[in-house]
Amino acid sequence: MQHILHLSLLRLRKKEPNTIRPFRVPFYPILPIIGLICCVALIYYLSNTAKIASLGWGLIGFAVYFVMTRMHKTKPV
Repeated sequence: MQHILHLSLLRLRKKEPNTIRPFRVPFYPILPIIGLICCVALIYYLSNTAKIASLGWGLIGFAVYFVMTRMHKTKPV
């Protein structure tokens, strides 16, 4: 899931350039792009079993996230 982190960093820096950020990524945008390429290369070399397992756990994580955010939004204040 690190590739999602690298993509979100690139997207948020372009979408919201004036946001105050307490941490600046060194060598931006070169370092996040290199990290993204490395993550994709590592995913390529995984076995099919590992790819399926990580996809399954990722889907479970996203489902839990969406259920929890929906429960939080409907909670009375």
